[in-house]
Amino acid sequence: MTLTKRDEEIFSVSLICLSKWIDGSIRIFIKNKMTITEVQIVPIKAQNGLVAIASVVFDDSLYLGSIGIYTKQNGPGYRITYPTKSNSGRNFNIYHPIHKEVSEAIEWAVLSKAEAVLNYQSQRSNDYVGHSNTYNS
Repeated sequence: MTLTKRDEEIFSVSLICLSKWIDGSIRIFIKNKMTITEVQIVPIKAQNGLVAIASVVFDDSLYLGSIGIYTKQNGPGYRITYPTKSNSGRNFNIYHPIHKEVSEAIEWAVLSKAEAVLNYQSQRSNDYVGHSNTYNS
């Protein structure tokens, strides 16, 4: 890939840094950190520990969906999984965080919202059942 001086100016204006490596390849790095701007949680009927599906939006411009929210196998709480695709008995990651800080940020954002949504849903379900039981008495 050959970049002209004009290409380098456009990238630098966009806050992207170009770096030429020893092997001659060019890497592009984003200078600014991305921010999670939206988290959506969709509760589902529990199936094999899966209780909800989440999606995350970064900087109002990058959508990552199909994040599974499962109950933890050992103790209370939830854990998340990223989507994979199976082909010929092998699993391939669709996407996943590479850096620990990004992974922790996504996990915190998703799980904190999931706990709030699932607790609210559970409370409403309990209120409804309590109301119907009181009504039938």
